Amino acid sequence: MPLYNVELALKCTMVVQAEDCDDARDIAYANWKEAIDDADARPMIHVTGDVTQERHLRDGWDGQCVPYGGDGNTRISTLLKHNA
Repeated sequence: MPLYNVELALKCTMVVQAEDCDDARDIAYANWKEAIDDADARPMIHVTGDVTQERHLRDGWDGQCVPYGGDGNTRISTLLKHNA
């Protein structure tokens, strides 16, 4: 089965209680997952290209990673060899 790079964009507004802007940013980083769950936010999803070689991987992904939607065990490098 082919592999694809997919970009997720999410807009969610949170209100935090903080001492100042820097503190507000820190509190937001510490709580962003909870805020997304609370908002029941749905991301915008963009397929940004297929992955047929490891050099097509983006943002920290490499051949040793396991993709979403697969069997949960097989690494991308193995999948690319089988898809070639």
